Amino acid sequence: MRDTVGNGILMPGSQTGFLNGDGKGMAVYHSSRHDYYSLEVDDLINDIKREFYGGNISKDDARRSVKKLQMKLKQKIWSGDVPQTCCKRIW
Repeated sequence: MRDTVGNGILMPGSQTGFLNGDGKGMAVYHSSRHDYYSLEVDDLINDIKREFYGGNISKDDARRSVKKLQMKLKQKIWSGDVPQTCCKRIW
């Protein structure tokens, strides 16, 4: 599900685009790798996987948990509450 359309978010792909307002108010921009952010996301997904494979939640519950996480992370990206460099690139 990581690289699906439903998980995507349109954001500036460069500092120039970010400074020109291409993000329409977004607090960060995307440029190449974002290892620290990806590690945070992986940890959160792994928590859901452990719950599912441990028999604590159903398949439908796991799907709902992933969808809620996607929405929460999109909000965090918009607000800039994600690892970032000093120039606002998502890190």
